[in-house]
Amino acid sequence: MSFARLTTLIALLPLALALPSKRQVDDNGPLPGWTFVGCFTDIASSRTLLEATTVDPILMTPALCTGFCQGTAETALESTFTFAGTEFTEECFCDFNIQGTATQVDDSECSFPCAGDPTLTCGGAGRVSIYTNGGALPANKATVGDWTFSGCHTDAVGDNGRTLLERFDIPGGVTVESCTAQCLATGFTISGLEFGQECCTCSYRFEFHDMFNKTITQPGCGNEFLFPDTEAPLGECSTACKADPTELCGASSRMSVYTLTPTDGGDGGDGGDGGDGGDGGDGGDGGDGGDGSDGGDDGTGGAGTGGGAGTGTGTGTAGDDGGDDGTGTGAGTMTGTTTGTD
Repeated sequence: MSFARLTTLIALLPLALALPSKRQVDDNGPLPGWTFVGCFTDIASSRTLLEATTVDPILMTPALCTGFCQGTAETALESTFTFAGTEFTEECFCDFNIQGTATQVDDSECSFPCAGDPTLTCGGAGRVSIYTNGGALPANKATVGDWTFSGCHTDAVGDNGRTLLERFDIPGGVTVESCTAQCLATGFTISGLEFGQECCTCSYRFEFHDMFNKTITQPGCGNEFLFPDTEAPLGECSTACKADPTELCGASSRMSVYTLTPTDGGDGGDGGDGGDGGDGGDGGDGGDGGDGSDGGDDGTGGAGTGGGAGTGTGTGTAGDDGGDDGTGTGAGTMTGTTTGTD
């Protein structure tokens, strides 16, 4: 072998040693049971994954990071986290949730090579590659009480460009439940949540606006859709709610919208029963019979009148000729009517 060829082989040896084998690549990927979720934004002042962290500028790989967050003996963590993320080549973060400050972006934005294996990527500048072992990802809730998810909609900066204009600060943070409750309490039928952590806004309708090259600072509510062209692709509402990372609260210039579903009114109650009719009055007494004369005919009693039956008896005085005593009988009539209403 010539000296020149030997020199070339020696020069290539470090490169050959640096290239990982197929076995090494597999080993450096996430541990079994962990799967890639996606690439998310991250900032130092408000981490996307913030419960635990480690840095290794020489050996960092997805395997090392997921092993750290899984709580292996080497890490001495007391619990297994459900999310692990690599960032900026050498950093690793863990958490039970993806925090509401994060927004999912295209996977190509997580393109920095891992310190421990340059064939794999470990996030980027302000970008974290996230893996999960089965933790729930944030999602738009299909329904909340009588509210129904109605899609992702655009929004623009400034009151003249807002899709929903009424704004409310929610004590304890914005969630789908707290924002829809606020809109319902103030008489609105459309509720919007935006950018994960901002106040909830309400309105009676969607306003038309030019949404290009705008940024968002507030979300909103309303009562009707006026302009269907505010609707955006569902995947653009990808920011978790800061107060509840299992829910989605829109994104930058994007609003997760919920509408109040009308409900039928209840049946009216039955009418009350009518009162009983009053009793008929008693019949009047019969008139006295007339006195007999000269043994004349018996006297006749007067007729009684009234609601009840009346009777009367008259006694005649004997005439000179010894006539019979006169007798009389009165008759009364009683009529009663009872009317009830149900």
